[in-house]
Amino acid sequence: MRADDLQKLMTYYGFDVTIGSPPFPPEGWREHPTAPGWFYKGQRVLTEAQLRAEVAQAVVAE
Repeated sequence: MRADDLQKLMTYYGFDVTIGSPPFPPEGWREHPTAPGWFYKGQRVLTEAQLRAEVAQAVVAE
C-alpha cells in the first residue's frame, strides 16, 4: 500500500494524519503561480512529489 493511499484510508476512518507531520510546503517554498503541482524556492523548482520526498528524507535523517 502506498503512503498516500494509507493516509486517505486513515482520514476516511477519522484518524488525524497530520500529527507529527512537518508543515507543507516547507518554509521558504512557494506554490508556482502558473504551474499547479509545482513549488519553487529561489531558482529551485520541484514537483510536489519531489518536494515531499525531500522533506521525508530530511525528517528520517534527523
